[in-house]
Amino acid sequence: MKLKYLIPIFAVLVLVPTFVLAGQDKSFYLPAGESYNANLYEVGQSINIAGTVNGDVYAVGKEVNISGSVKGDVFVVASEVRISGQVDGNVRAVGRTITLNSVIKRAVALGGEKIYFNDQSSVGATAITFASHLEMRGNIAGNLDGAAQNALITGSLTHTNLYTEELILTETAEIRGNLNYSSSREANIEAGATVNGEINRTVRVVSERPSDGSQLALRKLWQLLSLLLIGLIFIWLMPKRIAELSQPILVDPWRILLWGLAVFVLTPLAIIALMFTVIGIPLGIIILAAYGIMLYVARIFSAVAIGLWLARRFHWTMALSWVFLIGLVVYLVLTVIPFFGDIVALAAMWFGLGALARYKYQILQGWRVDEPTDTDLPSTPPAM
Repeated sequence: MKLKYLIPIFAVLVLVPTFVLAGQDKSFYLPAGESYNANLYEVGQSINIAGTVNGDVYAVGKEVNISGSVKGDVFVVASEVRISGQVDGNVRAVGRTITLNSVIKRAVALGGEKIYFNDQSSVGATAITFASHLEMRGNIAGNLDGAAQNALITGSLTHTNLYTEELILTETAEIRGNLNYSSSREANIEAGATVNGEINRTVRVVSERPSDGSQLALRKLWQLLSLLLIGLIFIWLMPKRIAELSQPILVDPWRILLWGLAVFVLTPLAIIALMFTVIGIPLGIIILAAYGIMLYVARIFSAVAIGLWLARRFHWTMALSWVFLIGLVVYLVLTVIPFFGDIVALAAMWFGLGALARYKYQILQGWRVDEPTDTDLPSTPPAM
Protein backbone atom coordinates (compact mmCIF):
# COMPACT_ATOMS: atom_id res chain seq x y z
CA MET A 1 0.00 0.00 0.00
CA LYS A 2 1.30 3.44 -0.90
CA LEU A 3 1.84 5.81 1.98
CA LYS A 4 -0.57 8.34 0.53
CA TYR A 5 -3.41 5.84 1.04
CA LEU A 6 -2.80 5.98 4.80
CA ILE A 7 -4.03 9.58 4.83
CA PRO A 8 -7.68 8.97 3.80
CA ILE A 9 -7.90 5.89 6.03
CA PHE A 10 -6.72 7.74 9.11
CA ALA A 11 -8.74 10.82 8.16
CA VAL A 12 -11.97 8.81 8.06
CA LEU A 13 -11.03 6.90 11.19
CA VAL A 14 -10.65 10.02 13.29
CA LEU A 15 -13.38 12.13 11.67
CA VAL A 16 -16.10 9.55 12.38
CA PRO A 17 -16.13 10.12 16.15
CA THR A 18 -15.94 13.85 15.49
CA PHE A 19 -19.07 13.83 13.30
CA VAL A 20 -20.91 11.35 15.52
CA LEU A 21 -20.26 13.45 18.61
CA ALA A 22 -20.74 16.81 16.91
CA GLY A 23 -24.30 17.07 18.15
CA GLN A 24 -23.44 16.15 21.73
CA ASP A 25 -22.39 18.63 24.40
CA LYS A 26 -21.19 15.95 26.77
CA SER A 27 -17.73 16.51 28.19
CA PHE A 28 -15.74 14.92 30.99
CA TYR A 29 -13.26 16.56 33.35
CA LEU A 30 -11.28 14.94 36.15
CA PRO A 31 -9.77 17.83 38.16
CA ALA A 32 -6.19 17.87 39.36
CA GLY A 33 -5.84 16.39 42.84
CA GLU A 34 -8.77 14.00 42.39
CA SER A 35 -8.50 10.26 41.79
CA TYR A 36 -10.62 7.82 39.81
CA ASN A 37 -10.12 4.36 41.31
CA ALA A 38 -11.33 2.16 38.45
CA ASN A 39 -11.04 1.78 34.71
CA LEU A 40 -12.33 4.95 33.05
CA TYR A 41 -14.68 4.67 30.03
CA GLU A 42 -15.74 7.96 28.43
CA VAL A 43 -17.32 9.11 25.15
CA GLY A 44 -17.88 12.81 24.49
CA GLN A 45 -16.88 16.01 22.74
CA SER A 46 -14.09 16.90 25.16
CA ILE A 47 -12.37 14.58 27.64
CA ASN A 48 -9.86 16.16 30.02
CA ILE A 49 -8.01 14.16 32.66
CA ALA A 50 -5.96 16.33 35.02
CA GLY A 51 -6.22 14.04 38.04
CA THR A 52 -5.11 10.47 38.64
CA VAL A 53 -6.73 7.38 37.14
CA ASN A 54 -5.88 4.20 39.05
CA GLY A 55 -6.74 1.95 36.14
CA ASP A 56 -6.99 2.01 32.35
CA VAL A 57 -8.44 4.84 30.26
CA TYR A 58 -10.75 4.14 27.27
CA ALA A 59 -11.78 7.37 25.55
CA VAL A 60 -13.54 8.25 22.27
CA GLY A 61 -14.20 11.89 21.46
CA LYS A 62 -13.39 14.97 19.46
CA GLU A 63 -10.46 15.88 21.68
CA VAL A 64 -8.79 13.99 24.51
CA ASN A 65 -6.31 15.72 26.81
CA ILE A 66 -4.49 13.75 29.53
CA SER A 67 -2.37 16.01 31.74
CA GLY A 68 -2.72 13.92 34.91
CA SER A 69 -1.35 10.45 35.58
CA VAL A 70 -2.70 7.09 34.48
CA LYS A 71 -1.61 3.98 36.37
CA GLY A 72 -2.75 1.58 33.64
CA ASP A 73 -3.01 1.63 29.84
CA VAL A 74 -4.52 4.31 27.60
CA PHE A 75 -6.76 3.55 24.58
CA VAL A 76 -7.90 6.65 22.67
CA VAL A 77 -9.74 7.39 19.42
CA ALA A 78 -10.15 11.13 18.82
CA SER A 79 -9.47 13.93 16.39
CA GLU A 80 -6.98 15.62 18.74
CA VAL A 81 -5.00 13.58 21.28
CA ARG A 82 -2.64 15.26 23.76
CA ILE A 83 -0.86 13.35 26.51
CA SER A 84 1.34 15.41 28.84
CA GLY A 85 0.89 13.33 32.01
CA GLN A 86 2.70 10.16 33.02
CA VAL A 87 1.28 6.83 31.88
CA ASP A 88 2.54 3.74 33.70
CA GLY A 89 1.24 1.33 31.05
CA ASN A 90 0.96 1.30 27.26
CA VAL A 91 -0.56 3.97 25.04
CA ARG A 92 -2.59 3.03 21.96
CA ALA A 93 -4.14 5.95 20.12
CA VAL A 94 -5.68 6.84 16.77
CA GLY A 95 -6.19 10.50 15.92
CA ARG A 96 -5.76 13.21 13.35
CA THR A 97 -3.07 14.83 15.51
CA ILE A 98 -1.35 13.01 18.37
CA THR A 99 1.07 14.82 20.68
CA LEU A 100 3.10 13.11 23.40
CA ASN A 101 4.97 15.27 25.91
CA SER A 102 5.38 13.03 28.96
CA VAL A 103 6.76 9.77 30.30
CA ILE A 104 5.19 6.60 28.91
CA LYS A 105 6.68 3.75 30.91
CA ARG A 106 5.82 1.00 28.44
CA ALA A 107 5.15 0.82 24.69
CA VAL A 108 3.14 3.06 22.36
CA ALA A 109 1.20 2.27 19.18
CA LEU A 110 -0.06 5.34 17.32
CA GLY A 111 -1.84 5.99 14.05
CA GLY A 112 -2.74 9.41 12.67
CA GLU A 113 -2.13 12.14 10.16
CA LYS A 114 0.43 13.94 12.36
CA ILE A 115 2.33 12.44 15.30
CA TYR A 116 4.62 14.45 17.55
CA PHE A 117 6.99 13.14 20.24
CA ASN A 118 7.95 16.42 21.93
CA ASP A 119 11.20 17.17 23.78
CA GLN A 120 9.86 15.99 27.15
CA SER A 121 8.48 12.71 25.82
CA SER A 122 9.99 9.42 26.94
CA VAL A 123 8.88 5.93 25.93
CA GLY A 124 10.05 2.96 27.99
CA ALA A 125 9.73 0.34 25.24
CA THR A 126 9.04 0.17 21.50
CA ALA A 127 7.12 2.87 19.61
CA ILE A 128 5.04 1.80 16.59
CA THR A 129 3.74 4.68 14.47
CA PHE A 130 1.81 5.09 11.23
CA ALA A 131 1.47 8.68 10.08
CA SER A 132 1.69 11.11 7.22
CA HIS A 133 4.03 13.34 9.23
CA LEU A 134 6.16 12.13 12.16
CA GLU A 135 8.43 14.12 14.47
CA MET A 136 10.45 12.31 17.13
CA ARG A 137 12.19 14.80 19.44
CA GLY A 138 12.17 12.82 22.70
CA ASN A 139 13.68 9.56 23.88
CA ILE A 140 12.58 6.02 23.05
CA ALA A 141 14.20 3.23 25.04
CA GLY A 142 13.28 0.65 22.41
CA ASN A 143 12.82 0.75 18.66
CA LEU A 144 10.94 3.16 16.43
CA ASP A 145 8.97 1.06 13.93
CA GLY A 146 6.29 1.86 11.39
CA ALA A 147 5.63 4.06 8.38
CA ALA A 148 5.54 7.80 7.75
CA GLN A 149 5.50 9.80 4.57
CA ASN A 150 7.80 12.35 6.22
CA ALA A 151 9.85 11.54 9.32
CA LEU A 152 12.03 13.91 11.35
CA ILE A 153 14.25 12.52 14.14
CA THR A 154 16.00 14.86 16.55
CA GLY A 155 15.88 12.69 19.68
CA SER A 156 17.36 9.34 20.72
CA LEU A 157 16.27 5.74 20.27
CA THR A 158 17.69 2.23 19.88
CA HIS A 159 16.88 0.90 16.40
CA THR A 160 14.87 2.46 13.61
CA ASN A 161 12.76 0.40 11.19
CA LEU A 162 10.82 2.84 9.04
CA TYR A 163 8.99 2.76 5.73
CA THR A 164 9.11 6.36 4.54
CA GLU A 165 9.28 8.78 1.64
CA GLU A 166 11.57 11.29 3.36
CA LEU A 167 13.75 10.75 6.44
CA ILE A 168 15.72 13.50 8.18
CA LEU A 169 18.12 13.08 11.11
CA THR A 170 19.21 16.40 12.62
CA GLU A 171 22.51 17.05 14.37
CA THR A 172 21.00 16.14 17.76
CA ALA A 173 19.65 12.75 16.64
CA GLU A 174 21.11 9.66 18.31
CA ILE A 175 20.50 6.12 17.05
CA ARG A 176 22.06 3.72 19.55
CA GLY A 177 21.69 0.76 17.19
CA ASN A 178 20.94 0.35 13.49
CA LEU A 179 19.17 2.74 11.17
CA ASN A 180 16.98 0.59 8.92
CA TYR A 181 14.65 2.29 6.48
CA SER A 182 12.88 1.70 3.18
CA SER A 183 12.62 4.68 0.87
CA SER A 184 12.99 5.81 -2.71
CA ARG A 185 15.23 8.62 -1.41
CA GLU A 186 18.40 8.53 0.63
CA ALA A 187 18.03 9.79 4.20
CA ASN A 188 19.23 13.29 4.99
CA ILE A 189 21.65 12.75 7.90
CA GLU A 190 23.03 16.07 9.13
CA ALA A 191 26.55 16.49 10.48
CA GLY A 192 26.62 15.70 14.20
CA ALA A 193 23.88 13.04 14.04
CA THR A 194 24.97 9.76 15.67
CA VAL A 195 24.28 6.27 14.35
CA ASN A 196 26.21 3.71 16.42
CA GLY A 197 25.15 0.71 14.34
CA GLU A 198 24.71 0.11 10.64
CA ILE A 199 22.77 2.19 8.14
CA ASN A 200 20.66 -0.11 5.98
CA ARG A 201 18.51 1.32 3.24
CA THR A 202 16.10 -0.70 1.16
CA VAL A 203 15.64 1.07 -2.13
CA ARG A 204 11.98 1.25 -2.98
CA VAL A 205 11.34 1.78 -6.66
CA VAL A 206 8.34 3.98 -7.42
CA SER A 207 6.54 2.52 -10.39
CA GLU A 208 5.20 5.00 -12.91
CA ARG A 209 3.29 2.33 -14.83
CA PRO A 210 -0.41 3.18 -14.97
CA SER A 211 -2.82 0.78 -13.36
CA ASP A 212 -4.17 -1.99 -15.54
CA GLY A 213 -7.86 -1.38 -16.11
CA SER A 214 -8.53 -5.00 -17.07
CA GLN A 215 -7.07 -6.26 -13.79
CA LEU A 216 -9.26 -3.81 -11.85
CA ALA A 217 -12.33 -4.97 -13.75
CA LEU A 218 -11.54 -8.64 -13.08
CA ARG A 219 -10.95 -7.92 -9.38
CA LYS A 220 -14.28 -6.11 -9.06
CA LEU A 221 -16.04 -8.89 -10.94
CA TRP A 222 -14.55 -11.44 -8.55
CA GLN A 223 -15.70 -9.36 -5.55
CA LEU A 224 -19.19 -9.06 -7.05
CA LEU A 225 -19.58 -12.79 -7.67
CA SER A 226 -18.11 -13.92 -4.34
CA LEU A 227 -20.12 -11.46 -2.23
CA LEU A 228 -23.23 -12.17 -4.32
CA LEU A 229 -22.91 -15.92 -3.74
CA ILE A 230 -22.48 -15.60 0.03
CA GLY A 231 -25.18 -12.93 0.31
CA LEU A 232 -27.73 -14.96 -1.65
CA ILE A 233 -27.05 -17.98 0.57
CA PHE A 234 -27.67 -15.84 3.64
CA ILE A 235 -30.88 -14.44 2.14
CA TRP A 236 -32.10 -17.93 1.17
CA LEU A 237 -31.42 -19.28 4.67
CA MET A 238 -32.74 -16.35 6.72
CA PRO A 239 -34.30 -13.57 4.64
CA LYS A 240 -36.17 -11.98 7.54
CA ARG A 241 -33.04 -11.87 9.72
CA ILE A 242 -30.96 -10.25 6.97
CA ALA A 243 -33.56 -7.50 6.50
CA GLU A 244 -33.84 -6.95 10.26
CA LEU A 245 -30.07 -6.80 10.64
CA SER A 246 -29.62 -4.26 7.81
CA GLN A 247 -32.57 -2.05 8.77
CA PRO A 248 -30.84 -0.23 11.69
CA ILE A 249 -28.22 1.16 9.28
CA LEU A 250 -31.01 3.27 7.75
CA VAL A 251 -32.86 4.04 10.99
CA ASP A 252 -29.95 5.05 13.24
CA PRO A 253 -26.86 5.31 11.02
CA TRP A 254 -24.60 7.35 13.33
CA ARG A 255 -25.06 5.03 16.28
CA ILE A 256 -24.47 1.97 14.09
CA LEU A 257 -21.34 3.61 12.65
CA LEU A 258 -20.01 4.23 16.17
CA TRP A 259 -20.70 0.59 17.10
CA GLY A 260 -18.79 -0.52 14.02
CA LEU A 261 -15.86 1.80 14.75
CA ALA A 262 -15.63 0.45 18.29
CA VAL A 263 -15.60 -3.17 17.07
CA PHE A 264 -13.07 -2.34 14.35
CA VAL A 265 -10.62 -0.69 16.76
CA LEU A 266 -11.09 -2.58 20.03
CA THR A 267 -11.33 -6.17 18.76
CA PRO A 268 -7.69 -6.35 17.52
CA LEU A 269 -6.53 -4.83 20.82
CA ALA A 270 -8.48 -7.48 22.74
CA ILE A 271 -6.99 -10.23 20.57
CA ILE A 272 -3.46 -8.93 21.17
CA ALA A 273 -4.10 -8.77 24.92
CA LEU A 274 -5.36 -12.38 24.93
CA MET A 275 -2.36 -13.58 22.93
CA PHE A 276 -0.03 -12.27 25.61
CA THR A 277 -1.57 -14.69 28.10
CA VAL A 278 -1.14 -18.45 27.92
CA ILE A 279 -4.70 -19.44 28.79
CA GLY A 280 -6.18 -16.77 26.50
CA ILE A 281 -4.47 -17.93 23.27
CA PRO A 282 -7.26 -20.36 22.18
CA LEU A 283 -9.92 -17.73 22.81
CA GLY A 284 -7.82 -15.15 20.95
CA ILE A 285 -7.57 -17.45 17.92
CA ILE A 286 -11.34 -18.04 17.94
CA ILE A 287 -12.06 -14.30 18.14
CA LEU A 288 -9.51 -13.61 15.38
CA ALA A 289 -11.25 -16.08 13.06
CA ALA A 290 -14.68 -14.62 13.88
CA TYR A 291 -13.33 -11.09 13.39
CA GLY A 292 -12.01 -11.97 9.93
CA ILE A 293 -15.36 -13.42 8.90
CA MET A 294 -17.20 -10.36 10.24
CA LEU A 295 -14.94 -8.01 8.27
CA TYR A 296 -15.78 -9.87 5.07
CA VAL A 297 -19.53 -10.32 5.47
CA ALA A 298 -20.07 -6.82 6.90
CA ARG A 299 -20.16 -5.44 3.36
CA ILE A 300 -23.12 -7.70 2.56
CA PHE A 301 -25.33 -6.01 5.16
CA SER A 302 -24.25 -2.56 3.99
CA ALA A 303 -25.11 -3.54 0.41
CA VAL A 304 -28.56 -4.70 1.55
CA ALA A 305 -29.04 -1.36 3.33
CA ILE A 306 -28.06 0.55 0.17
CA GLY A 307 -30.53 -1.52 -1.86
CA LEU A 308 -33.31 -0.97 0.69
CA TRP A 309 -32.71 2.78 0.64
CA LEU A 310 -32.83 2.89 -3.17
CA ALA A 311 -35.98 0.72 -3.25
CA ARG A 312 -37.77 3.10 -0.86
CA ARG A 313 -36.45 6.18 -2.58
CA PHE A 314 -37.73 5.12 -6.01
CA HIS A 315 -40.72 3.06 -4.76
CA TRP A 316 -39.47 -0.24 -6.16
CA THR A 317 -41.23 -3.46 -5.24
CA MET A 318 -38.91 -6.45 -5.56
CA ALA A 319 -37.53 -9.47 -3.76
CA LEU A 320 -34.78 -9.00 -1.18
CA SER A 321 -32.30 -10.84 -3.42
CA TRP A 322 -32.72 -8.19 -6.15
CA VAL A 323 -32.47 -5.43 -3.56
CA PHE A 324 -29.17 -6.92 -2.41
CA LEU A 325 -27.84 -7.26 -5.98
CA ILE A 326 -28.60 -3.62 -6.80
CA GLY A 327 -27.05 -2.41 -3.55
CA LEU A 328 -23.96 -4.54 -4.11
CA VAL A 329 -23.42 -3.21 -7.64
CA VAL A 330 -23.78 0.39 -6.43
CA TYR A 331 -21.32 -0.26 -3.60
CA LEU A 332 -18.70 -1.78 -5.91
CA VAL A 333 -19.06 1.04 -8.45
CA LEU A 334 -18.52 3.63 -5.71
CA THR A 335 -15.38 1.86 -4.47
CA VAL A 336 -13.74 2.33 -7.89
CA ILE A 337 -13.65 6.13 -7.47
CA PRO A 338 -10.14 7.24 -6.38
CA PHE A 339 -9.88 8.40 -2.75
CA PHE A 340 -13.66 8.46 -2.31
CA GLY A 341 -13.77 4.71 -2.95
CA ASP A 342 -11.48 4.05 0.02
CA ILE A 343 -13.83 6.04 2.25
CA VAL A 344 -16.89 4.18 0.95
CA ALA A 345 -15.27 0.76 1.49
CA LEU A 346 -14.21 1.64 5.04
CA ALA A 347 -17.59 3.16 5.91
CA ALA A 348 -19.43 0.11 4.51
CA MET A 349 -17.28 -2.15 6.66
CA TRP A 350 -18.01 -0.10 9.78
CA PHE A 351 -21.76 0.04 9.08
CA GLY A 352 -21.88 -3.72 8.60
CA LEU A 353 -19.79 -4.37 11.71
CA GLY A 354 -22.01 -2.03 13.71
CA ALA A 355 -25.17 -3.78 12.55
CA LEU A 356 -23.70 -7.19 13.41
CA ALA A 357 -22.50 -6.01 16.82
CA ARG A 358 -25.88 -4.47 17.67
CA TYR A 359 -27.73 -7.63 16.59
CA LYS A 360 -25.45 -9.89 18.66
CA TYR A 361 -25.83 -7.58 21.64
CA GLN A 362 -29.62 -7.82 21.41
CA ILE A 363 -29.39 -11.63 21.19
CA LEU A 364 -27.22 -11.74 24.32
CA GLN A 365 -29.63 -9.45 26.12
CA GLY A 366 -32.47 -11.80 25.18
CA TRP A 367 -30.58 -14.76 26.54
CA ARG A 368 -30.04 -12.99 29.84
CA VAL A 369 -33.75 -12.14 30.10
CA ASP A 370 -34.78 -15.71 29.29
CA GLU A 371 -32.22 -17.28 31.65
CA PRO A 372 -34.00 -19.14 34.48
CA THR A 373 -33.66 -17.73 37.96
CA ASP A 374 -33.09 -19.71 41.14
CA THR A 375 -36.83 -19.84 41.74
CA ASP A 376 -37.36 -21.43 38.31
CA LEU A 377 -34.98 -24.29 39.00
CA PRO A 378 -36.32 -27.53 40.53
CA SER A 379 -35.57 -27.89 44.24
CA THR A 380 -34.65 -31.55 43.82
CA PRO A 381 -32.97 -33.32 40.94
CA PRO A 382 -35.22 -35.46 38.73
CA ALA A 383 -35.35 -39.16 39.53
CA MET A 384 -33.09 -41.33 37.41
